[in-house]
Amino acid sequence: MKILGRILLFVAIMGMILAIGGFSDTMLLFKGDTVNLTDPLSRFDDRALVQGEIDFVYGPFCTLETSTTRYGITTSTHETDFFIVGNVESGQGFAVLSTGNTEMRKTLTDAAEKWVDWLTTEEDIPEPEINISFRGKLWEQYDDSQYDTYYKDAKNDLENIGIGADEYAEFRIIEGEVSVVSLFLFFGGIGLILLSIVVVVIMLVQSRRRAKREELW
Repeated sequence: MKILGRILLFVAIMGMILAIGGFSDTMLLFKGDTVNLTDPLSRFDDRALVQGEIDFVYGPFCTLETSTTRYGITTSTHETDFFIVGNVESGQGFAVLSTGNTEMRKTLTDAAEKWVDWLTTEEDIPEPEINISFRGKLWEQYDDSQYDTYYKDAKNDLENIGIGADEYAEFRIIEGEVSVVSLFLFFGGIGLILLSIVVVVIMLVQSRRRAKREELW
């Protein structure tokens, strides 16, 4: 019985982890609100799905490195780059975009280098022709004092080319499509929790019935 109880506790904990992990993205999918990069900046002030076409890139102005350790030994590292992006042709402002996808990081970095080359050259050449499609979600800015400093420096740098402080979205974009996997995580986790509760209730009922039978005998 003790072993079964431990198994049920483990299943319930796993269910909670899965449900919590999928909760935020599941709520975004249920909300169904999708913001486009060409929408007014006022639309970038709450969590939502987001998509669009990027034709301007600056950065990365900051890189976040996270490490996975096992028994005190680093087993893997993951880097997330932060860019400032926009659609200068049809958009009304700019937003921070963070991504850990290797291919997207390279694509955005290459695009940013093209803009730097164009802005710093004295030759009469056309603007870079860039069109990067993306999907993601709007989220709060990364909460870190050093990040805030890098972000401020980036905005000061872009002020030199005429981008004002009031032209930036409040929320950042986390690149990466929000898929139905989140639904499976959330509802799968809820299912494991409910299963654990049902089994515990059945065990308690059976235990009480056995106790009553023993009293009758």
